[in-house]
Amino acid sequence: MAQSTETTRVGEWLKWLANRDFCLGILSLKTATAQTIYSGALLEADGDGYIIVANGKEGDVVGIAMVEQPLVATGGEKVLCLVRGPAIVDSDKLSYAANVSWAEVAAALAALDIRPAQSALAEWVTQTY
Repeated sequence: MAQSTETTRVGEWLKWLANRDFCLGILSLKTATAQTIYSGALLEADGDGYIIVANGKEGDVVGIAMVEQPLVATGGEKVLCLVRGPAIVDSDKLSYAANVSWAEVAAALAALDIRPAQSALAEWVTQTY
């Protein structure tokens, strides 16, 4: 039997934002591009729309997708995104490919005034036996 998994929720990666009317925006995905957009996916501009950030394009991050369930996009869909700060995110919960450099993504997000916090937490030991 397949194991059930729970999708990442917006509240897991988005820790704080100053004003939703200022920090959030609607981005239209690139037409005729099939991608699955997860909550916390990093998006970059590409021609007539936005796509998931790829290796080598980390500096082009313009937003973080805020979807309730994974969105199987065929192109042209509109997605609510965190597009500017001040905001705080948990970088461990963001969705991006393993070959994407976090250092470059962090610099692009810092330019948008989106800062990481609670990243790479050490193991929490509350009791010893």
